[in-house]
Parts: sequence; structure tokens; C-alpha cells
Amino acid sequence: MFGVELRSVTGKPLKISMEYMELSRGGVKPKDVCPVSGSRGHRVMKVTVSNHVDSRFWHYLKSDWFWFCSDPGCPVVYYNNELGVYFLKDEVKTRVFQKELSEDRPVCYCLSVTEAMIREEILIKRCCDSLEDIQKFTKAGTGRWCPITNPSGKCCKEYLGELIESILRERGVEEGLRSRLEDLRESFRLEIPSKPSRGEAIVLVEGMSCEGCAVAVRAALENSGALVKTVDWRSGLVHISNLGELKPEDLKDVIEAIGYRVSRIISGGS
Repeated sequence: MFGVELRSVTGKPLKISMEYMELSRGGVKPKDVCPVSGSRGHRVMKVTVSNHVDSRFWHYLKSDWFWFCSDPGCPVVYYNNELGVYFLKDEVKTRVFQKELSEDRPVCYCLSVTEAMIREEILIKRCCDSLEDIQKFTKAGTGRWCPITNPSGKCCKEYLGELIESILRERGVEEGLRSRLEDLRESFRLEIPSKPSRGEAIVLVEGMSCEGCAVAVRAALENSGALVKTVDWRSGLVHISNLGELKPEDLKDVIEAIGYRVSRIISGGS
């Protein structure tokens, strides 16, 4: 089925998964599926990839978007099936949280916080038993430049809650744990305040947790031709002043391709 063997940027052969082969029947390669893990990744900006790979590989970055594979057992970090470009874990200069098992792995890339630092606060100093405490003592999850500093292009809050929960369980903290982490897991669910004018749209996006998330959502929409007026990560509201060539239903695909969830779209005239 594949006339040319897939190789990474340094020439290492890739073992193609059966899932990817099935999805590729008919000669159409799925854009968002990692050929090795067979799982769907999320889009990351070119600037994210260029920040985490050596400059000698920059000539491979001939697209504004790549995909990130979060499967911990897969060696692929970044990929673009249309270009046939694949970066493996050992071809990325930054240690990727999702691909690491050691306790010194990076967690918050904006403020240089490792899992070991969080473990020290919880297990050794025993001064933290909530997300709020961890943020107070380590500043994890409070950065602003996640789309660039984090190899996944997203805020560490996406996985910070589960990590804290697992460490607290090691310490024997169970009671009330889920409720204390609820603020992290639950996205903002506010009502859309007003109806947009004709040609505009307001989108309610779940999963944004910092200014960096807002930057990523804005970039994805503007790269698709929309004119974005505001992105408020606190409320989850995105105000689009001009849809360009996009239809309201296209907004969901654009935003969810980078790993967030659209719960509601109100367009002007609807």
C-alpha cells in the first residue's frame, strides 16, 4: 500500500500501524493520525516545532501546522503526513512530558517546574494537598507562553491535575481530592452574553486555561482566514468579527483540531 517507506528526519524507518493502514485505504493519508501509534494527534503551530527541534531540521518545516502525538508508547512527537515529515523523541531537543517516565521530567515549561519539584512539595515537605498549593509553591500551570514553550503546544494544566492526583494518592490523600481538583478539570461553562451581528460569530470553547491557550486558538482561527476580535480564556468566549470563507460549522473543526472543545456556536443572523 505504501510505495515509499516512511522515515524520520534522520532517516530512521517507521513501523506503520495497522490502524493507519486501514484509514489510508484508497491512497488518502489522514492528516491528523500518527502513522506509528494510529491515534489522532492535535495540531501545533510551526513556531512550536521550530522551538523544540534543532535548527538543522528547520528546512523540513514547510507548513504552518504540524501534529503532536501524545501516545506515551509512540516514538513520534511531531508529524505532517502531507509533507512526509516525522520527528521522533530522540530528534526533539526538549524532553516531552508525555513521552517520559522518569520523575525529573518537565511539567510546566513556562516556569521550569519538574515532576520532582512537585513531588518534593507533596511527599517530602508535605506542604501541598491541592492544585492551589502547588501553584503557590511552584507556580506550575500559571505560565503564559505554553504554545511555544510546551512541546505539545498546550498548557500543562491539561495533565497537571492527573499528575497531582496520582502523587497525592501515593501520600494517602483521598478524601475530597476530586472536589479539590474540580476547578482544573472543569472548563468554564458560561452563557454566551449577547447575539453577534451579521457576519460575526461567538464561540464557547472548553479547555482553555491560560493566555497561551488563547494565543493558540486565535492563531488557528486567523490561519484559517477568520478575523478574531477577542479570545477570553477565563470565560472561554471567542468573538469572531469576520468569518472570511469559513462557515460557522467550520469553526468547530478548526478549534478542536488543536485539542480544545467547542460546546456552542452562535453566528450573526442565526
